Amino acid sequence: LAQQIGAETERLLTFQKDHLKKVVVCVGGTNKNKDVRLLKGTTPIVVATPGRLLDHLQNSDLAIRMANLDALILDEADQLLDMGFRPDIERILKLLEPSKATRQTLLFSATIPNQVEEIAAIALRPNYNFVDTVGEDEEQTHL
Repeated sequence: LAQQIGAETERLLTFQKDHLKKVVVCVGGTNKNKDVRLLKGTTPIVVATPGRLLDHLQNSDLAIRMANLDALILDEADQLLDMGFRPDIERILKLLEPSKATRQTLLFSATIPNQVEEIAAIALRPNYNFVDTVGEDEEQTHL
């Protein structure tokens, strides 16, 4: 999924200025040193799996560089939690705490179980906006 998101992001940036086009995709099972090289300098967009992002935040200067993060997007939050990534997500959010007050955080989920609501309470600012694209009368997916 991270690879797909990275590829689509690059397509969306086709007509942007060159300095905004850098997209770095970091996923487990790939060469971490390559990630480190690609993350050097200005990196406007990082797409990462929770484990690999946590690894870079804890073991490089990435957490410091992300102190002024503009946006954080958690996609497929229900699936990430179902796969056991809650501890990693909580650690990531703690490491990104300096940017919480000013960054825009988006959380996407096909379903909204209690776990997702709990992560939303940690990741999002108070009084966040909830956008329901399914509707209360419609059948939920992934139940």
